[in-house]
Amino acid sequence: MAESNPVTTGSAQFNIADSRFSIYPNPAEGIIFVNGNSAGETSISVFNLAGEEVKRISVNSFPQEVDLSSEPGGVYLLAIHDESGRKVFRIVKMDQD
Repeated sequence: MAESNPVTTGSAQFNIADSRFSIYPNPAEGIIFVNGNSAGETSISVFNLAGEEVKRISVNSFPQEVDLSSEPGGVYLLAIHDESGRKVFRIVKMDQD
């Protein structure tokens, strides 16, 4: 059985044996970075909680910047799609004052 470590505070990176991606900062005020090691063609999609896709990015290299500054504050789902499947992370976008 794989050994799990605690969740890192302030990041969506779950320190488990098969985690290949990290999302930071989380929560964020607008810009989020995705870092990782991907197999083949990769895309990032961001969805609001109504299930609407608010952002889609084709990834050429990491780290990848995801700009959510035009989106309202709230909870979003960030999905990373590559040849090995899909990973989904919960991210929080804070309102900018």
